[in-house]
Amino acid sequence: MKFRPHLAALLILAYLTPGCIFSPGGDNNNTPPPPPIDTCVKDRDALIELFRTVYAARNLDAYREILSEDYLFIPQAPEEPYNYDIEIQIAERMFNGLEGNNTYIISTISVDQLEAQGVWQPTPENDPNFGQAQHEGAPASFKRNYLIDIKFSISGRDLILRVQGSVNFYVTDEEGCYKILGLEDLTVGTP
Repeated sequence: MKFRPHLAALLILAYLTPGCIFSPGGDNNNTPPPPPIDTCVKDRDALIELFRTVYAARNLDAYREILSEDYLFIPQAPEEPYNYDIEIQIAERMFNGLEGNNTYIISTISVDQLEAQGVWQPTPENDPNFGQAQHEGAPASFKRNYLIDIKFSISGRDLILRVQGSVNFYVTDEEGCYKILGLEDLTVGTP
């Protein structure tokens, strides 16, 4: 067979040249990176839509930007609230395909419902977590309830974790950009 010496020469040439022709995404990758997401939104509703996009895309950099550094997650009792740093640690695991405390690895996140209930209201001063008495000197915050349905597909398993129900979003204006100040979990089901 005359073809074999040519195939052998082709394979030798392929391995001797810089960058193997079989390597994925070689040096000739002309695909530009995706454009950065503008995380400075001037409207509360636009911030919630940005949350939907960023969370479903598992975009950790943008997620960091849309949360206020004063962020607080208020879970249902008996769980304790946690802050921005803990939220980012959780997001790093979920968004980067790292194993969580329950050994699950999230492969996809689907935000199927994020439906506003009512209108934005100034956060009452007597709100135990986000009232102005609790955040002296902080910009005014606003509160709105949303119905959510978020699905977390588990890698390597035929399993989808679902978070469904009601959540209160709290937002604040920080230097002309709205940020998520906190979430209060009012969802149904058991942890």
